[in-house]
Amino acid sequence: MQNDKNLKHLHRAGVYYLQLNMRKNRVFSNAKMRHALNLVLDKKKLARKVLADGSTPADTFVAPTLAKDQSTGVDFAKEMKPEETHNVAKAQKL
Repeated sequence: MQNDKNLKHLHRAGVYYLQLNMRKNRVFSNAKMRHALNLVLDKKKLARKVLADGSTPADTFVAPTLAKDQSTGVDFAKEMKPEETHNVAKAQKL
């Protein structure tokens, strides 16, 4: 059906996220470990290969095209995107 000219893809504004167990004396209570995990996850591959439902990766809690910065007109999700979203070498150093 992907090649059908009548097929329409609708984008929904929604973001799913992982919440890690950060109880005292747990691995994920370390901020550097959480930062490293965020850098090592390839969100594009996760969306394409694991979800495999047409989802797009998110780098912020705001879904793309949901809101624009009123002063600049720039999509808020693009404006707030972190500088680094995937960097295995930096994750290993952390």
